[in-house]
Amino acid sequence: MIRIPLSRWSLPGLLATGVMLAGSAAPAVAQSCTPLSVVGGEGAEVEKTVSPPSFLVTGNNWNTDFSVPSDTRFSRFIVNFVSQDGTVYDVDVNLKYSNDSVDTPYSVDSLTVMEADPVEIGVNARVGETPYQVNLRVGGIEAEGNTYRASVLGCR
Repeated sequence: MIRIPLSRWSLPGLLATGVMLAGSAAPAVAQSCTPLSVVGGEGAEVEKTVSPPSFLVTGNNWNTDFSVPSDTRFSRFIVNFVSQDGTVYDVDVNLKYSNDSVDTPYSVDSLTVMEADPVEIGVNARVGETPYQVNLRVGGIEAEGNTYRASVLGCR
């Protein structure tokens, strides 16, 4: 997980210059990134207040899907996550592929997030394949009632 103080950068500025990512042993690489649209919503960002966990009859709002354009091949996805209330979240990033398979390249229970402190999570797609959706699952018992904003970038 990479933590970057996104308050210093604007999304258009990041997209215009390319996002710089650095691995621990590799040099920084500029990437061309595109915001992904929220499935069933408007725009490229979602704001949610975490509902109680689901039980036999009730559901929850912990899952949000972002649509990956079929005409672009992305090799990396960057989830931007900001909590309006500092708390502990359970966070999963799932990549859904057209053959009905799902990869979970990021799964953390009890991720401590400080209020208004942006978190950036980078995950890689399978080599040579692009998923059709990125699913972000944010929830947890301790997170109930807390509000967050999230968006996803697809990067080439």
